[in-house]
Amino acid sequence: MKTLFHKKETRLILIAFILLTTLSLGSKFYSLYHLDLMNNITTDIYTHPLKVSNAALNVQLDVYKMHRDMKDVVLSPSAQELAHLIVQVDEHEARVYSNMDIIAQMILGKEGALLQKETLSLFKAWRPIRDNVITLVNKGDLEEAISITKKRGADHVLLLDTSAHRLYLYAQDKADHFKKRSDELFEELRFIDYGIAMALLLIFSFVAYYTVSRLSRYIHHNRRLNRSLADKSKELETIIQEAPNPMVLHNDTGEFILINKAWLDLTGYTFDEIDTMEKWAKKAARHDSSRRTAHIEELYNIRHKVDEGEFEVTTRSGKKLIWQFSSAPLGMINGKRTLVSSATDITELKQKDELMIAQSRQAAMGDMINMIAHQWRQPLAVIAMGANNMLVDIELDDLQDKAVEEQSHLILDQAKHLTATIDDFRTFFQPDKEKEKVKIGNIIDDTLKIVGPSLKNNAIELFIENDSTTEISVHSRELIQVFLNLLSNAKDAMVAHTDGEKKITIKVTEDSDYLMVSICDNGGGIGAGIIEKVFEPYFTTKKDINGTGLGLYMSKTIINKHFN
Repeated sequence: MKTLFHKKETRLILIAFILLTTLSLGSKFYSLYHLDLMNNITTDIYTHPLKVSNAALNVQLDVYKMHRDMKDVVLSPSAQELAHLIVQVDEHEARVYSNMDIIAQMILGKEGALLQKETLSLFKAWRPIRDNVITLVNKGDLEEAISITKKRGADHVLLLDTSAHRLYLYAQDKADHFKKRSDELFEELRFIDYGIAMALLLIFSFVAYYTVSRLSRYIHHNRRLNRSLADKSKELETIIQEAPNPMVLHNDTGEFILINKAWLDLTGYTFDEIDTMEKWAKKAARHDSSRRTAHIEELYNIRHKVDEGEFEVTTRSGKKLIWQFSSAPLGMINGKRTLVSSATDITELKQKDELMIAQSRQAAMGDMINMIAHQWRQPLAVIAMGANNMLVDIELDDLQDKAVEEQSHLILDQAKHLTATIDDFRTFFQPDKEKEKVKIGNIIDDTLKIVGPSLKNNAIELFIENDSTTEISVHSRELIQVFLNLLSNAKDAMVAHTDGEKKITIKVTEDSDYLMVSICDNGGGIGAGIIEKVFEPYFTTKKDINGTGLGLYMSKTIINKHFN
């Protein structure tokens, strides 16, 4: 019985809604039909009577102005003023012809067309009178010009005014006719609308009665569901609060809805201190709060989870942390776009990376010292030989000023070479604090100042193909460290495995998005069994020559994290 009752009730409400819809649509279509008729009438009024009447009034006005200007022409004191008045008369005349064209296009009925032709004919007949007066003025016959203006000119203007006024009255009569028809249609439409509105009201009342009675049964059920949802929401809040990673819920008004314990514990702030995005940015991102705020505002447009990358966070005590952020949309909550953002504290991992970079650089110092020693060997030998030659000359009592001068210059030149070598190597161990704009070719040249002699001593030919002229903003010495690691590996491989010709090719290319550097050697390549491990920290195949296993790992770390 219960199922049957629901079916009857549903069928009854459905039929009522069909009737409502039918009557509503019928009423709508009927209204649209009449409104279309009324719109056509309104359009006709605008495009025909109104435009014609406005044009007729403009004709009358320009005729008056022309007649006034012609009076001024007769009385003009100077040739300059006369020329100006004639230009004004021509302008009025052009406007009259333009308005007569509008009347000819828009006027309705044969009677209106005849009135238009009559007015146009009268206007054309005024032109000879005008020209005659101007000719007389130019000849200096002012009395005759004044006579024509007062008699023939005035009479003709009166006829023109009367004819234009008849056009205006004709257009007004047409407008009254259209308005009367529109009023009749409106009254008819209002009568039908009242009847349909009453029918709709009765049907709607019936449907409303049954709908309200059914809704009252569901309200209690919905209240129970809401209580259940509130319990689930509290469970979710508990999960977020107790999560081990920092988490925050925030919306597009900059309001922090929920900040979990891990977030507050790690930063040392209270909720009230960072309950808005503006407060959080100013406290935790003091040096670039505006950029951080702009970045967060862009997040409210995301449609799926995004990894934002690493950001520096300043705690309440001033400690610097590195957090890796990710955010995901939660949809609209209370009419506001809401996100959940979570973070992972990678401060220790970053410190470990920095320590390994330092270890890598220290490990390279041994190679650097060997290179310095090799480059110093020949200059020191030359200095020793020069000093020894002077000592021999002294012993033989054959010391001459010119010989002393030559040997001294030789020693000074070699000392300068030693100093330059030290300068080249010294800059390598100084950390980069700021990025600098530099061409990639300059970085390669600086690298070769350090490692070039070692390559030459091992009979390794170096070929450079550089098509890049673009300046890039980088930490130069970090990139030099990468190139040194690659070139040193290439050198060691060729020394160990290549008996014949040894060569390294450095090729630089660029496009609109990327600058690419490739370093290739003929040292035998990397074995398939170890190719997947070469970027792991402390993995090395050079145990017999004290390999650290940090060179390629740090090269990859530098390129990934510092060069995007």
